[in-house]
Amino acid sequence: MNKKLRAPLVLLLVLLGLGGLAKWDEWKTGKEAAADKAKGKLLELKPEAVTAVDYATTGTDAAPATDAQGQPTTSRIVPLQATMVRDGDAWRLTKPVAAPADMPAVLGLIKAVTDYTVGATVTEAKDKWADFGLATPQRTISLTYTKDGKPETFSVFVGNKAPVGYSVYLRTSATGDKVFMGGQHLLLSSAKTLDDLRDKSVVKIDEKAVKSLTYAARNQPAIVVEKQADGHYKIIKPEALESDDNEVRDFFDGLNMLRAESFVDAPKADEALAFNSPDYAITWTDDKGASRTLKLLDKGNKIGATLDAQQRLFLLADDQRPKVKKELINFRNRRVLQIDSINLSKVEIDGDKFVNVDGTWYTPEDAARVKDKDKPAEQAHLRPFVVDLEFARADQFLPPTDAAAKALTAPPEHRVTLSFKDPAKAPDVVLDTFPVPGQAEKVFVKRSGSDTLYRVNKSVFNSMKASKAPAADAGAPEPASLNGAPPSDEDIPDDPPDLSKAEEGGLNKG
Repeated sequence: MNKKLRAPLVLLLVLLGLGGLAKWDEWKTGKEAAADKAKGKLLELKPEAVTAVDYATTGTDAAPATDAQGQPTTSRIVPLQATMVRDGDAWRLTKPVAAPADMPAVLGLIKAVTDYTVGATVTEAKDKWADFGLATPQRTISLTYTKDGKPETFSVFVGNKAPVGYSVYLRTSATGDKVFMGGQHLLLSSAKTLDDLRDKSVVKIDEKAVKSLTYAARNQPAIVVEKQADGHYKIIKPEALESDDNEVRDFFDGLNMLRAESFVDAPKADEALAFNSPDYAITWTDDKGASRTLKLLDKGNKIGATLDAQQRLFLLADDQRPKVKKELINFRNRRVLQIDSINLSKVEIDGDKFVNVDGTWYTPEDAARVKDKDKPAEQAHLRPFVVDLEFARADQFLPPTDAAAKALTAPPEHRVTLSFKDPAKAPDVVLDTFPVPGQAEKVFVKRSGSDTLYRVNKSVFNSMKASKAPAADAGAPEPASLNGAPPSDEDIPDDPPDLSKAEEGGLNKG
């Protein structure tokens, strides 16, 4: 072999050998790390392989009847035996009650066992079990899984806390009479009540399949909303009104987010009878014609709910009330205008005219010389103003017969005329604004083509007028809310409209 080639070849073989050695060392290190990780594990098992969980607690690790100051305590841990089985991708309780199970709680129990590692062996004598609280374990968790096509069960029994250190005594069904020590978190993380193991969801509604919704609140006319052929919602009762699709969908989302604090299974006769006259009754019908009704009783600090008062009641915290307490205004379309500001061609404000040229607003005189070398300044306040108008929402609707509407006999404070690029599709719209007596942060708006009077936040019109440049010796500039800048948080009232008084002053009428 050529001597000039021999040295590089030898070097190549050495490098290949070193590379192979490094690869083998990496493999060996990984294998040892995996072995160390598995060492002391209670059970080598993937959580998804578990098909059933049996859980039992004696409640003997419950809080004492009184605390250190002698005050009574309420313990969450009570004696319980429960069985949960996998149901497809979900879990169900089969004992002591048939109900959907809380998946995170079930998976938490499984991982508490499969991730747990034990320490030293304390004893191998069965007659010593009682000394460590294992003759009658405080907690028993049994996992059923399939191995080689056959079901197998592994159980871990948790006894007393060790007198020294953060440890607990335990044994398993696979290690004979041995008693081990391990971290207390196995005992603490598995402290569950029946309510902990239950799915807290009250309803599960597929909004896409909903065809109609009926919302009935005590002493209020029923609200009926129907999904049209084009997928949009429309209010049918108490009167025909345009609905807000997003608001209706948000309502269903809110119902799906209802969470029970506790449950009453097999209610007493008087408890079930109370739901014959609910504070709120919410009925939805799907595209197959099936209907369900959620009934709720509002008791001030708690809310009772049921889908079947003979079978089960849910108790909800009072902070869930906004999800279920609604009025007509919560479902209807509250936008004053149904426009896209991009389609505007002209705007007239109290006689002052402005023209839209490729998305930039000018006076008519300036618009005529946009292509000049000396380009005119734009009317920058118009852009945020037309966007504010596009998204303006009313918090009150008054029919022309309402006293407040009849009282508007004086000329409007402001008149705004909107003209569109395609008049045939979108004729001019005229908006007249009026002050709201006693409410400086609100204005009434009359819109051409509608006899309804809208009450909106005055901040919608903050950018209506261009700001005036301050004199050279002037003091501080005007606030942003008055000089054409977008409204700030200070421009928005601290308190939202009181929707609980919807029937007062004509709210929701018209």
